[in-house]
Amino acid sequence: MAVLLQSLAVVTVATAGEQPVAWKSAPDADLLQSVYPQEALDRSVEGSVRLDCRVTSTGKTRDCAILSESPADYGFGQAALSLADSFEFYPARTDGTPVETAHVRIPVTFSPPPQLTHIRWKRQPSEDDISAAYPALAVNKGATGAAVMNCFVTAVGTLTGCRIMSQTPGGLGFGDAALDLSALYVLEPTTAMGESVAGGAVSVEVNFNIEGTPPVGLNRLAAKHRLLKSLAWTKIPSADRRLAAYAASDPGKSADGLAVFRCHIAATGALERCRTLSASGYGGVEGAARRLLAEFQAPSPADADTSVDLSIHLWPGLAAGPSADDRPPLSKVEFDLLNTAFKASAYLPRPAVEAGLKGGWATVDCVIDPAGAPTRCRASAEEKPGLGLGEQAVAAVSRMRIGTWNSQGEATVGRAFRMTMVLQGRPPE
Repeated sequence: MAVLLQSLAVVTVATAGEQPVAWKSAPDADLLQSVYPQEALDRSVEGSVRLDCRVTSTGKTRDCAILSESPADYGFGQAALSLADSFEFYPARTDGTPVETAHVRIPVTFSPPPQLTHIRWKRQPSEDDISAAYPALAVNKGATGAAVMNCFVTAVGTLTGCRIMSQTPGGLGFGDAALDLSALYVLEPTTAMGESVAGGAVSVEVNFNIEGTPPVGLNRLAAKHRLLKSLAWTKIPSADRRLAAYAASDPGKSADGLAVFRCHIAATGALERCRTLSASGYGGVEGAARRLLAEFQAPSPADADTSVDLSIHLWPGLAAGPSADDRPPLSKVEFDLLNTAFKASAYLPRPAVEAGLKGGWATVDCVIDPAGAPTRCRASAEEKPGLGLGEQAVAAVSRMRIGTWNSQGEATVGRAFRMTMVLQGRPPE
């Protein structure tokens, strides 16, 4: 999403001195978009914030405070503040020695992403895909329906950060089914007007009406058929193996490609009967990615009829990319499992309820371990300090299981992620 980064949010730093603080790693568009206040985003409201921070001699920020935010009451200040820990700078220097700098002013401007028009689809879900996603409740009722989602577009034309704007009729699962299908949409890299789609937003309507009749008895209802979108893999290809596959495919200068497959998971956990759903970018990406499929190992399925959608991203950064610890936090993670323990923790803590809160949020930072479990979790921001929101959010997030390979075709093991957890009022006891 780097192409349209400035249209999403601009972060700049100015400080006095001959050797000023300078950006080392500014937050990427996905991270900025992930904290955009929802009400402001829904209303297309722009906002601006000024933060005052110390930048340490190692280039990290601390002791940040909100100097100003406009307009007020939309949450732009807290949104910018929740990002401060991810800012990285080249520190100021005195006689060549890094020094800590106080009162570094960091303006942050929030602008909604441009809504794309004249888009061209490279791939859309097939009738079989829609049949596989058709919600069981709707099938049982003999209902057809539709859902509209709004999504952000990545540099390779895939969709991310999708939100359901409407679903008709409600209560039958058409919104969730549309989100299941979002990974199967791929746009051409430019619109019909020649503009890049990266970093923009697109509205997608998904119709669930196969030849006028719901696909009664198909995949979604079959107890022994599952189509997985995310998985905590027991084995994934190493960076060296991906680099070797990329180099052997003769990609050309600065080529970037993404291939998406649908594979059956054998009883051993190996992938079999893989078919290509889409391939975008340079010409050899499909063959190169296909050679890596044997490097994936899934947990042995509980039944013999489980499939998974798998994306593989090959790009020049594989050659000299930073380590997992050096990359900015993931702003979006894909769940392998949201278990009952997580759901039981996603409520306001008792002190917050007693203080009269009906809902609240806290931002949590974690690292994904090889089993897909969040580790080293800590609360980096919370709506109302002192009421236990951060501790409760950490407890809930720690019980999640996250896919160790995401729909953008990249490994997530060892990556930090940032999640703003919305806590609901406690159910009646």
